[in-house]
Amino acid sequence: DYLRLSGVALERKETKAAQAHMAQALDWLSKSATQEYAPAITQYARLLETKDPVQARVLLKKAASLNEPVALYLLGTQTLKGTPQDPADPARGLELLYRAQKQEYAPAMVVIAQLLYEGAGIEKNVIEAVLLLTRATKAEADALRKTEYEATLAAWVGKLTDDEKKALQARLAQEASGK
Repeated sequence: DYLRLSGVALERKETKAAQAHMAQALDWLSKSATQEYAPAITQYARLLETKDPVQARVLLKKAASLNEPVALYLLGTQTLKGTPQDPADPARGLELLYRAQKQEYAPAMVVIAQLLYEGAGIEKNVIEAVLLLTRATKAEADALRKTEYEATLAAWVGKLTDDEKKALQARLAQEASGK
């Protein structure tokens, strides 16, 4: 219940009572976080990022250890790039992103697809990138992000060579047949 109530308080952040609601939301999230509720731990970490980045990262690590996909994604992207507290660790960052991807968390899938498309830190594979971005587009619930993913997907497919397009069609046919 704390998480639901904190969401209500956070939605009211633009009213005159914003500070009181934010304090109440932080208190509720803190209570939920101490009860090992991973989504609350993640939300609490996100709220603390600017105020206390070290504590926020500790909380993200805790939520990631509970296999919470948003925390895995956030920690994975931070770990890929590094932070003032921790140096970049691309292998660990990818591992975290792959764990979020396994849960069909679209933003993590998009980051991995981008890395595959560019060959940044992992072997370049435009076909796998297109397939993964297609899955991310289907998994995404947010309409704006879904539209962004579709635009990126169209741009990527438009740049494929004829051989890559044939390979993509073969993979799509293979996946459609369940193999």
